[in-house]
Amino acid sequence: MLLVLFVVVATVTSTASASPSSSSLRNSNAYNITAESSPSRNNTPQIPRSRPTFKGLILKRFSSVPFGYLADPNALVVNGTIYVFCSTDPPTANLLTRYTTMREYSLLTTTSMATDTVWVNHGVILNPAQQFPNQTRLFARKLMFAPAAVYKDGWFYLYFPFLRYQDGPSQVGVARSRNPTVRSSWELVAPVMSQVPMFDPSVMIDPDGRLFIYGNSRLKSEDPLNHRILGARLNDNMKHIVGEQPHYIRDVWVTEAVFVFWRKHPTTGIVLYYFVARWKTAWGDDSLRYWMSTDPVPWRLQRSKGFRLSPNQYDAPAHASVIEFEGKHFMFYHSGQVNSGNPWKRSTCVDELKFLDNGRIVPISFTCAYSSARGARG
Repeated sequence: MLLVLFVVVATVTSTASASPSSSSLRNSNAYNITAESSPSRNNTPQIPRSRPTFKGLILKRFSSVPFGYLADPNALVVNGTIYVFCSTDPPTANLLTRYTTMREYSLLTTTSMATDTVWVNHGVILNPAQQFPNQTRLFARKLMFAPAAVYKDGWFYLYFPFLRYQDGPSQVGVARSRNPTVRSSWELVAPVMSQVPMFDPSVMIDPDGRLFIYGNSRLKSEDPLNHRILGARLNDNMKHIVGEQPHYIRDVWVTEAVFVFWRKHPTTGIVLYYFVARWKTAWGDDSLRYWMSTDPVPWRLQRSKGFRLSPNQYDAPAHASVIEFEGKHFMFYHSGQVNSGNPWKRSTCVDELKFLDNGRIVPISFTCAYSSARGARG
């Protein structure tokens, strides 16, 4: 009896002392997650037993909820409510107009992710050219692409990228509101973040309360190597970055739609940062990929191709954002393969994300997609 008790105690003590602490790993800028250096080699999905959750299309044509073609969803959770900020595709968008008529941002909300959830469509909540008269000349006739939202000190901040023309330089404006569902409540923080020439911004608050902004370069005039992930600390004034320019993360090239989120590993307590982006090649690969690190702005990311998150599909549904809500993770994305859409009339969708014990994400199959279709722009 005593011998058995001694063995059990010794085993527990040895296991506890062998587990690396979260702080020791996070202090290492070079620590990046690969298949070989992951917290656990057990790849069993962590799938909790719980009720089914909402998935698929958020807005459907001919339903009781007002419909709109909403793309580039950027979701966040504030006080038990899910806010999904989207760019707005005009119902008349087509091959000729493409994305040149995108001018507005819309908002969806819900307080539940149950299967019978009814989303609230608040419609257009921000049109920079109309709502900021002093900047009409700056914003007029610009292309308003994927937004990024963050909540801080009672304010909702919306970062909106805009282009002078389809292949022009990227600029980012900032607006804020205490009540984002009310269109008249939005005020301009900065018409242009001069230090941030990035496309498709993503803003994150880490577990220590630090602010970061991410995106990707898209023009050789802005970045000679082109299409790299950019990252930088964001100043507390929410409109300047810390330092003279963003950091260009080495060895990874993406097409667009960078989104960064963090998750604490349930067993080890290690905080992992996930860099999600669209990855498209000239030889036909078009999918969502992700990279992992314990550093929110790593010097480099290993595995230049990343880990595959979604199946390969022509012009696949993409532009993801991820939230944690009531113990589960959900990925929002858009697709032009539903609601009688096309690459310029896209709809916002959501699917649940699950994780392996080693921290990697279980690859998903889009609910709002079919592989034989020519789908939506990412």
